[in-house]
This record gives sequence, structure tokens and C-alpha cells, in this order.
Amino acid sequence: MVDYYAELGVSKELSLVEIHAELSKLDRVWHQREIAQPEKARKMLVLIDDAKAVFETEEARVKYDQDLERSEDGANQDDCNIELRQECGKRLKEAQDFYNDQQFDLAKICVDKALRLAEYSESEADVYAWAAYIYDKNELFLDASSLGFFAMKRKKELEAKIQAAYEAMSSIDTVEKVISKYSGLIKELEQKEESEIRGVERTLRSKYPLPTQ
Repeated sequence: MVDYYAELGVSKELSLVEIHAELSKLDRVWHQREIAQPEKARKMLVLIDDAKAVFETEEARVKYDQDLERSEDGANQDDCNIELRQECGKRLKEAQDFYNDQQFDLAKICVDKALRLAEYSESEADVYAWAAYIYDKNELFLDASSLGFFAMKRKKELEAKIQAAYEAMSSIDTVEKVISKYSGLIKELEQKEESEIRGVERTLRSKYPLPTQ
């Protein structure tokens, strides 16, 4: 979403009348620069015209301000999710290292932190599966069983999504589109390291073969 305040250097603190005056001033400035800076002037004048429509009435401005705030909140949330995903990956890696070193008590501390962030991870199934292994080594067998169940549930959900993607291809009307989408999905799958995902790929490849030209 375009932030006209930032793009045009207009303060959010200005009243609607003051914004109109500022836009009129900018309009005159960029019309005067059309010869010296034609490309830039054209872009700025389009931006100014769009802003005039956005700030035409007080009601329109209020709606725009609300939409802009929601857009900024969404962008901030995306940044936050990336940080949480990275933190989850870091904690899971630490847990795996401790597990491989047979320091299972320390592995549990790290995997517990990863579990709290599992919903932001690249693969919830991996987090739950590793937690199950680590809890088992700490003789927390009931919890390990529950974590194993969640790992399988997440894996099945992923399998269902992949299968749905393959089945959707049958409704595509041209072979070229099928090949394009199929190849893209296979490439995405091949980038994943989980062996079970490759197994899903092979199963679905045989179940939904590419049409021949």
C-alpha cells in the first residue's frame, strides 16, 4: 500500500485543508520540472493526483489512515514472524547438536524453546519429531508419545496439501501449464531435506503422472 505521507513528504499532523494546500504546492512544483525531469515529474504528478483522490474528504482520509495502519501492522507482523522462525530454527539446531552429543537434558531445554515457537517454524513436523526423540531419551515416555502423534499429524497435513496441489493440476486445460506447475512443485519439493517429503513426491508422481504431448 502506498504511503502518500512518506512518498510526498506530507506530515500526518496536517489538517485536511493543509494537506490540500500542500498537494497543490507540490503539483505546481512538479509541473515546473516537467522539462528538466520529465520521467520523475510524470511519476510524481501521478502520485499527487492519486493522493488528491485519497484525501478528497475527511471520511476518505480516515479510511485511508485506517487501511495504512493495518498495512503497517501486517508488515511488522511479517518481520516478527521471520525472526521467530529463525529463533525456532536456532533452538532446534542446538537441541539436535546436544542430542547427537548424548546430552539429552540440555537437548530438552533447547527443544522446549523450539516447541514454543513451532507454529512459526519451516516444518512443525520436524520440531515435534525431534522433541519426541529427545523426550524419549529423557524417559518422558507419555509426553514423547504425544509429541510423536503431533509430528505424524503435521506430516499428514503436509501430505494432504501436496496431494491437493497435484490433483488440482488435472483441471488445468493445457499441457504446457500442467508441465510448468508440476515442474515448479517438484523443484520446490526437491529443495526440502526431509526424506519423507521425497517419499510423498515419488508416490504422487506415480499416482498423477504428467500427460504426454
